[in-house]
Amino acid sequence: MIITAPLEDLSPVIAHIDTLISQGSRIFWFSGDVGSGKTTLISALTKHLGYTHAIGSPTYGLVHTYEAPTCHIYHSDWYRIKSPAEIYDSGIEEDLYLTTQPHHYPTTFWFIEWAEMAPIIMAEYPYIKITITPCPNHPNYRNYEVGT
Repeated sequence: MIITAPLEDLSPVIAHIDTLISQGSRIFWFSGDVGSGKTTLISALTKHLGYTHAIGSPTYGLVHTYEAPTCHIYHSDWYRIKSPAEIYDSGIEEDLYLTTQPHHYPTTFWFIEWAEMAPIIMAEYPYIKITITPCPNHPNYRNYEVGT
């Protein structure tokens, strides 16, 4: 499914993702060029899930953790990793595994930017891929392709 929305009103995209969350999706892969709006969408999602503080891209820290009232949110950026071994060594893979276990508490979500840097790891887990591309002739609009 492709949803077109302006960067300042991501509510149609959030509503669709919220439906996927209610169906049990917990891991989301955000794909798009630098500056496409990945972190902007993740920021809107974290607010929707109840986290009230500003977020930033975890490019240098690899993972930022946000605690919302009803869930934990991991925001990860794999842009700078050189091999999937870095993901295994960091412990991220273990946390991804725990996220997928039935009755894992608290509810945990993973929002991963640049997961294409370690597709072998992503292949081990159910995820929803969201590809963000600019709209021609509309600089403040993006196409959000939501699929698996």
